[in-house]
Amino acid sequence: MLNETKRDLTLMARKLVKPYEDYSIDELADAYCDAVDSNNEVLKDIYISALVLRFWHKIDKMYKSNTVAPCLEHED
Repeated sequence: MLNETKRDLTLMARKLVKPYEDYSIDELADAYCDAVDSNNEVLKDIYISALVLRFWHKIDKMYKSNTVAPCLEHED
């Protein structure tokens, strides 16, 4: 499930002019806010996908540091 989610996010983030890694977190967040303000669903999807991918590495770190994690599956 996580692999599918990451694949979908990556496909959406590839619609940016340059690779999502080349944008700062602030640039992506500001662009997302602009898309929200202008009610542009396509741009909202693109920028939130890029933002999630920028923090993707935190998923495993949070899972391992969570004291409730033993009763949850990794995908949860």
